[in-house]
Amino acid sequence: MDTSPSDQYSPAGSSWIRLDQTAVLLAFGALGFCGSISGTLVPAVRQAFGLGLSAAMSVQWIALIGVGLSSLPLARLMQRIGTVRMAIAALAMSFFGCIAVAIVMTPTIVGAPGYALLLLSLLILSIGGTALQVSINPLVAGLGPTRLAASRMTLAQGFNSLGTLAAVYLSSVMVLARVDRATVSSSGPLLAGIAQTYLICALFTGGVLLLAVFAFRPGNQVLASPTAKHSHSITRTLRDRWALGGSLAIAAYVGAEGAIGAMVTSFLHQPDVMDLPLQTAGYYFAAIYLGGMIAGRFMGGVLLRARQPSRVLASAAVAAAAGCLVAIVGHGEITGIAVLLIGSLNSIMFPVIFSLSLERSDAPAAAVSGLLVLATSGGATVSALAGAVADHRGIGLAFSIPLCAYLIVAGFAVRAARRY
Repeated sequence: MDTSPSDQYSPAGSSWIRLDQTAVLLAFGALGFCGSISGTLVPAVRQAFGLGLSAAMSVQWIALIGVGLSSLPLARLMQRIGTVRMAIAALAMSFFGCIAVAIVMTPTIVGAPGYALLLLSLLILSIGGTALQVSINPLVAGLGPTRLAASRMTLAQGFNSLGTLAAVYLSSVMVLARVDRATVSSSGPLLAGIAQTYLICALFTGGVLLLAVFAFRPGNQVLASPTAKHSHSITRTLRDRWALGGSLAIAAYVGAEGAIGAMVTSFLHQPDVMDLPLQTAGYYFAAIYLGGMIAGRFMGGVLLRARQPSRVLASAAVAAAAGCLVAIVGHGEITGIAVLLIGSLNSIMFPVIFSLSLERSDAPAAAVSGLLVLATSGGATVSALAGAVADHRGIGLAFSIPLCAYLIVAGFAVRAARRY
């Protein structure tokens, strides 16, 4: 990885003060909060707008489309304005994206809410989240020794998972609890629940934004202007095999996680699985799937200080593929448990893939980060395929799509392990 001075974090003073650290960790929390609510909306928008599962899953993959449109331009912008300014701008855009969703879901403001307006608002929100990912991931990776980058990123991602857990619990209470009582003609309370959920999300994101502005006030800025050698960094990155391999693995992982996250509530609701009410299924999803991801990230941050990251990644990916296989061929509670446990296996995948790609690539970190974030949009293909299979062949068989994606991640990990 290119480690020129322009890619390094350089706060004023001799150490990174606690307020700066708190702002960055809460920014990870805001990223999880803003980005995870849409996945739990699938049953809600199906009921409110009378959609099929594949159409309703667009509230999940529209965010990945936003990533595809904006990640590389944002990477180039970050080279010009610096990581902190990019992160602050990203938090501001996320705040306004949440406000936009709340507005378009409020009938007294827009009249009859339209699904297209909801998707547009979620697209705006996703671009803010993309800018946040592009900026804070390489920042965390560069805060210490390269060999511990995977550990640091995994711990930081734990705060992302905390935000995700809070958002899913909130959505379960405010939205999923109202699904069974709603119809297309009487969806007012359900739409109000969606609006209120995003208003709370906006309040949290706005608070993090104010803290970041104060923590990184003038004199505490980062990243000098990029040097001339970065002018062709994107082209250089597109020829780097580790950047490209990491991008494929990131796309596979994000698609698998997104597809499972969008299907798991409906899967647990199935009579031949666990036959849970949707609200209860949402609680299980939050407590076990997302709770396992949180625990896995904090435990993984410690484990990765002593274990080879690539081997840990390979083991987790193979185990996750096995969980998907159980969902395909099994039945009863064991299939639900197998799927819920995949959350703990997902916990280390994104930060380890990201850190390994940054470590092995010879291209500039900002450009590699932009390409890796762009790759998350490729996960939309996995989600769309899983939704199509679910509509035509059933949710159980749809787990064959994330199974294949996890095998791709395992292949990347095996290749990386051979470099040690």
